[in-house]
Amino acid sequence: MTLRALILGLILAAGLAAVVPVNDWYFRNTFFYSQHLPIGVLLLVVLFTVVVNPILGRRRLVRNELLVITGMLLVLGGVASSGLNRILATTMSGPARKLSTGADLQAYVNDDGSLALPRGPYVGLESGRQPAAQDAEFHYVVDGFWLGLQGGDASVGHRSGVEWRDRDGRHYRQEARVGAATSDFLDLDGDPGRDLRGHRAGDAVNTPQGRMEILAVQAPPIPWAVWGVAWLHWLPIILPGLVGFLALGALVRKQWLQHERLPYPIAGVIADYLADPEPGQRWAPIFRQRAFWVAFSAVVVVLLSQLLAAFSWNPLPIRTTVELTEPFRGQPWTQVWNHGALFTWRIYFSIIALTFLLPPALGFSLWSGFVVTCVVPAFLAMQGFSVGWSEPSQTAVGGYAVMCLLIVWIGRHFYLRVLATALGMRRDPTLREEVVYAWALVVGIVGMVGGMVWYGAYVHHALIATAVYLGTGLVLARFVAEAGIPYINSPTWWTSGPVIYSLTGFAAPLAALVPLGMLAQTLCADPREHVIGFAVNAEALGERAGAARLPLTGVFLLVTAGGAVIALAAMLVIGYRGGAMTSIDDFWHHALMGGLGGPAQAAEGGDPTGGGRVYWCYALGAVMTAALGLARLAWAWWPLHPIGLLLAPTWATSMIWFSFFLGWIWKAALTRYGGIGMYRRCRPIALGLIAGEAAMVGLTLLIGLIARFCDYDLPMMPKFLPW
Repeated sequence: MTLRALILGLILAAGLAAVVPVNDWYFRNTFFYSQHLPIGVLLLVVLFTVVVNPILGRRRLVRNELLVITGMLLVLGGVASSGLNRILATTMSGPARKLSTGADLQAYVNDDGSLALPRGPYVGLESGRQPAAQDAEFHYVVDGFWLGLQGGDASVGHRSGVEWRDRDGRHYRQEARVGAATSDFLDLDGDPGRDLRGHRAGDAVNTPQGRMEILAVQAPPIPWAVWGVAWLHWLPIILPGLVGFLALGALVRKQWLQHERLPYPIAGVIADYLADPEPGQRWAPIFRQRAFWVAFSAVVVVLLSQLLAAFSWNPLPIRTTVELTEPFRGQPWTQVWNHGALFTWRIYFSIIALTFLLPPALGFSLWSGFVVTCVVPAFLAMQGFSVGWSEPSQTAVGGYAVMCLLIVWIGRHFYLRVLATALGMRRDPTLREEVVYAWALVVGIVGMVGGMVWYGAYVHHALIATAVYLGTGLVLARFVAEAGIPYINSPTWWTSGPVIYSLTGFAAPLAALVPLGMLAQTLCADPREHVIGFAVNAEALGERAGAARLPLTGVFLLVTAGGAVIALAAMLVIGYRGGAMTSIDDFWHHALMGGLGGPAQAAEGGDPTGGGRVYWCYALGAVMTAALGLARLAWAWWPLHPIGLLLAPTWATSMIWFSFFLGWIWKAALTRYGGIGMYRRCRPIALGLIAGEAAMVGLTLLIGLIARFCDYDLPMMPKFLPW
C-alpha cells in the first residue's frame, strides 16, 4: 500500500464520485457501477493493465498497488450512485415535495398542522409544519431541486442576483428576495423590485421611479447551506451504517477466505486482469492467451452488431434475447409466477462466465431455484390454492433470517474466539485485527440504534431494525463472496422497511416509526450497489495484495465518506442546474415510501404487512432454507444450495436466470467430458467474455458522454448488462 497508490486511488475516487452521478442521472448513460462487478471499474482495470502500465515502463504500477487502487474504487460504488446518492438527495427533499403536490404523506400532518416527521433530515420541513407550496423560499429550495433553477438566460426572481441602472445612471447590484426585510436586498414586493420582477438582462423597464435598465441577472445559487445542515442530520444514520457494514465485511474476511475457502469469483477475475507480466513481457499472462482474445472478439462482434443496429447502420443484429411469452400464453402457462421472465431468455456474457467459474452444484441451484419458484405457484393454483405476487419474496425473507444463522453457525468457532479475545477472556495475538473490527461493528450497531432513537424510535424497535439491516447485508455479502453474483437483490429489494414494520408492528406513534426506515431510504435502498458487496471484494483484493488490514479499511471508510459528500454535491448540481430530478425514474418513490408509506397506510386503517399470511410465508421460507442448509452441511453429495431459493424471487434473478443456466451447463458438460484440465484451458474464454462485454459497455458509455457534450440526440442505446 504505497503512497503513490493511495494518492492515485484517492484522486480517482474523488473524480469518479463527481462524474458517476452525472453519467448515470444527467446523461442517462450506461451505469458506471450498477452491480458488484462494476463495468466502469473493470474497464479502468483493463485500461491500466493493457495501456497505461506498458507506457510507464519501469515506473509501472505493480500488481499489489493496482489491487489496492481497485479496492478503493470498488467501495466507492456503495455511495456514488444507486448505492446511496441516487436515493439520498431525492429522499431528503421527497417528503416536502410530496406534501406540497399530493396526498401520499398526509397521514403525517397532525390536526394542528405540525408534522410527525423528524425535524432536520428533510429539506423544506425545517419548521416542523406542513410546507406552504407558494412560499418563495420553499419554491427556491425544494422545487428548484426538482424542476431546476433558471439557467443562463435568468430572469429577476427570488434569490437571483440583479445588476441594474436607474434613470440617473447610478448602478446597483443586489440579491433579489420576496419580502426582503432590509435594504440590503432588492425587495420583489416593493419598489422597484415588483416592476423588475420577471425581466431579463437587457430589458428596459418603466417604473414609478423612472426608466431602469437591467444590466445583468445571475441565476440563484444552489442553497448549499440548507442541504449541508440536512446532510449533518443524516450523519447519525449513515455514518454508523458505513462503519457497521465495512467492519462486518472485514470481520468475516479471515473466516471466509482462510477457513471456509470461499472462492470470491469477482475478486479472482479482477486479480487475473491485474497480474504482473512475466519477465520480458509487457502484458499480464491472461492478455497473451489466444482463447481470451477469441472470446473477447466474439462478444464484441455480437454486441457491436446490436449497437450498429441502434443507429440503423446494421439491419441484421445478432440477438441475445429470445422472447417466448407469446407461444406460452393461455392456460396453464399464465398461472406461472413471473411468467414474462421465465419465458424471456436473456444472454449476458459476464453472468455466463462467472457462473462457469462456480462449482456445478452451485450453478445448478442458481437457475433451478428460479424455475421451481415460477412453476410451483402454477401447480398450487391448479389445485385451488392461490399464491400472491409478493408471497415468494416474503418466503425468501424468512430464508434470509435462517441463512444468517447458518453463516454464523458455520464460523461459530472463529467468531467465539474473536468474542472471547475482545472481552479479555483469552489472549490470541493472531486475532488482533479481528478484535478491532469486532469493536468497530459494536460502534456501528450502537451508532445506528442511537441515531434511530435520537430521532424518536423506541430502543427495542431500533435494535430490530439494525438486526434486519446487518443480517440482510451479511447474507448479501455471502452471496457475493461464495457465488460471485454481480447483480443481486434482496427479496424486498427496493427497501427493508416493510420487513422491519412487519416485525415491529404499527402500535407506536408515527414519529417513532419513521426513523426505523431511514437507513432503508439510503444505504440499503438498492442491494445491487450495497456497500457491503463491494467491501467483501475489496477486502479480498487487499488480502491478495498483502496490504495492512486496518489502514486499508480506514482508507475504505475515508473513500466512502468523502465520496458520499462529493456525489451528493454532484446530484445537487444536476437537480438545480440541469432540472433532471423530474426525469429520473420512479425508483426514489419506492425507496421513500418503503420507509414512510407503511406507517402512513396503517395510520389510515390499512394493513401494509399483508395480514397474518406474511408470517406463514416467513416460517415456510425459514423451514425450507434450514432443510437445504443442513442437508448441505450433512451430506457432501447434496446438490442443492439454499442460495437458489433465496435469490429466486428477485428482479435481478428474473433478468439473469437463463445466463445462469448457460454457464452451468457449459461447466457441467465440460467437467463431465473434459475433466479439470479442459476447465483450466477454458478459463481464459470466460475471462474474455467478461472483458469483451466490459469493452462494449465502455464504448457505449464513451459514445454517450461525447454525444451529450456535443448536444447530439442519441437513439435508444442497447443495454448489454441487466438494468
